[in-house]
Amino acid sequence: MKKHLQKYIRSVLFSFGLCIAAITVFVMLLGDTVRDETAITALGSQGIPAAVVIQFLLANMAVTAVRGLFISDAVFKNMKPALRLILALLSMFLTVLAFILVCGWFPLNPLVLAVFAVSFLIPAFSVAGMLRRERDENERLAAALQQYKSGHSA
Repeated sequence: MKKHLQKYIRSVLFSFGLCIAAITVFVMLLGDTVRDETAITALGSQGIPAAVVIQFLLANMAVTAVRGLFISDAVFKNMKPALRLILALLSMFLTVLAFILVCGWFPLNPLVLAVFAVSFLIPAFSVAGMLRRERDENERLAAALQQYKSGHSA
């Protein structure tokens, strides 16, 4: 249990650090031109509000917990890996979307929502392609093994 908790904390802090670094660069570059448009840019070039930092920490904790739930075999033992991965991505997408809506991180216009959706669809399609290639490779290996067995059974 201690090992899992340490891994969870490391994962949360790593993703949290990346998020905060990216947002800091965004706020520094856009600065006062987007001041007060969203919760993230409320202070303009002066930085990120403490409330937003805490919200991002909570969001990272939630997403990491969802990911861990789907990756571990504790809950979804008998689920096919592809379905498990798709449900994990969808759950993470919905978790982040809930935080965006509740916390007011971004303006709710169609362009921002489309960019957000695409940012999750690109990895989803990438994963789907990897799973398809892996399935095809497994089928080829199974066929080769069967051919080998049939040729050496005599």
